[in-house]
Amino acid sequence: MSPTGSDTEGLDFSLRNAILAVLLLFIVRLGTGWARGIVEGDYLIGIVGLILALGPIVWLLFVISEAYF
Repeated sequence: MSPTGSDTEGLDFSLRNAILAVLLLFIVRLGTGWARGIVEGDYLIGIVGLILALGPIVWLLFVISEAYF
């Protein structure tokens, strides 16, 4: 039985977004490993890793800001 005064229209953070967030956190972990290539001299892999590491973080912050602010 749900309360009559519940207001859930503003909660757009769905299960799909939660699953995507977890998967993207794995991609961030992979990207940080590849970003080490910049230090080791493999610049192409390093830049791809940097994009993989920062892209999902930006997306996740965007989703959270849309859902709660």
